[in-house]
Amino acid sequence: MENVGIYPDSVAYVIKEAPGVLTAKTEESLPEKVKYFADMNVKPKFTKDEILHVLTKCPTLIASYTVESFQKKVQFFEQELKFNKHHIKNIILKQPSVLTFSNEAMKEKWTYCYEKINASPSSIARCPRVFQCSLKRIKERHLYLKHLGHIKDEMKIDDYGLGLIITNSDKRFAEKVAKMSLDEFDEFRKDIDLNKNEENEENEENEQ
Repeated sequence: MENVGIYPDSVAYVIKEAPGVLTAKTEESLPEKVKYFADMNVKPKFTKDEILHVLTKCPTLIASYTVESFQKKVQFFEQELKFNKHHIKNIILKQPSVLTFSNEAMKEKWTYCYEKINASPSSIARCPRVFQCSLKRIKERHLYLKHLGHIKDEMKIDDYGLGLIITNSDKRFAEKVAKMSLDEFDEFRKDIDLNKNEENEENEENEQ
């Protein structure tokens, strides 16, 4: 790994996070991956430091993924998620792990953010952490903000707004974003789950 410029400290981190690199033929595959990112049709081009940042931030990319898998994922970004070249570079730099996520899960989250939250592809691209968040969490928080009147159907939500919705801590989201208590937010979530269960039971009865 050092032959492509990955520093010893970073090598140790990569091995710790993805032990599979010890059995992977990195002397062959790693230079190919570096070249792939360097030649990638994005604007502006990836610098070498940026490429090494991507690979060391998500060591699984070194251990378990191929250039072909990267190509397919980028194609998915362009064709299915409507991201342009600039978006794609930003997403990969901010959240390299998106290259390992399932297309189906990413598409579901993108669709919800685009159709229900009213976020543009550009806004989603600037907040790629949304793909790391569960769809359930995104829905619960969005519906809660709508319930409180903080979000209206006609509102456009930008990347800052998306970032608030997917705030890591439930407590922080409830108190800082929704301006309510965590207990009140938890109660709302229980009500949602209860309503879903009732709907499912009703559907099952109708099918019978």
